[in-house]
Amino acid sequence: MDSDFRYNYYNLDSIDSVHHWSSNWDQLPGLSYIPVITELEDYLFDVLPAPVILKWLHRNFFITFYISIGYLLTILLLSYWMSYCEKSYKLRSLLILWNILNAIFSIIATIRMVPNFVYQYKHKGLVATYCQSDYYRDYRLVLWYSLFCLSKIPELLDTVFIILRRSKLIKLHWIHHSLTLLYAYYLFMDIPGTAQWSFGLNVIVHSVMYTYYALMIMKLPLPRQVSMLITTMQIIQMILGLIINMHVLWRKLNQSQCDCSIQRVLVSLFIYTLFLALFLNYFYKTYIVKKRKVN
Repeated sequence: MDSDFRYNYYNLDSIDSVHHWSSNWDQLPGLSYIPVITELEDYLFDVLPAPVILKWLHRNFFITFYISIGYLLTILLLSYWMSYCEKSYKLRSLLILWNILNAIFSIIATIRMVPNFVYQYKHKGLVATYCQSDYYRDYRLVLWYSLFCLSKIPELLDTVFIILRRSKLIKLHWIHHSLTLLYAYYLFMDIPGTAQWSFGLNVIVHSVMYTYYALMIMKLPLPRQVSMLITTMQIIQMILGLIINMHVLWRKLNQSQCDCSIQRVLVSLFIYTLFLALFLNYFYKTYIVKKRKVN
């Protein structure tokens, strides 16, 4: 990544003079035209330039703390209120629509994010996929990475549905939602190479996960193995995140080039270690312990 861009980024008023984004999508990796989506990207390119997006995310990171605190308080108050309610709320149609919308967003984000990752791997090698931040040159990626960060706010509604339907709310769920919101914004503020892995893996898993949830609420006959596969994908996501960030840390400590600050790497290692432990614990209790009890 251009060092001038990276550290002028913190001098937000100079960001326009450092790099000029192009709307000639044919010059960029991935699909140059996606019906409706490309028209939206063309429109936003004119009315919402990349510097505006990046400046807003950088200057408003503190909002995620307030949202996370409000989220946790909402869980406590809503759970308390539901304990006095005589009935639960099914919300079946609304929940189906909610999961379909999340699945569609994740699928489109995957289609937009992954091709650049594949291009980097083919032309620059594996290390470049997490040590080079030149993805910022593609306005579409800046846009969809930013939308990804913003999507972590409405995703908190998943928890509201769980509580109102009186489904079981596990620690993994609310810890994962609240910390992912904070982590996504904190990570992308630095425009690190590792964001390609963190965000890309997340939207791939969510494409499958929200599709599964929608089909499950529709009461379609789905084998239990599908749920197990999704949890396995999440565990693999955390393992890959750990391996990549450990290698980035090793490179940074050995003075090798890698577009990611040590602070972000250390936070990433903590997040991925915590999430891996939580998902492994969930997998063990859900698919191993319960299976033994059934047998």
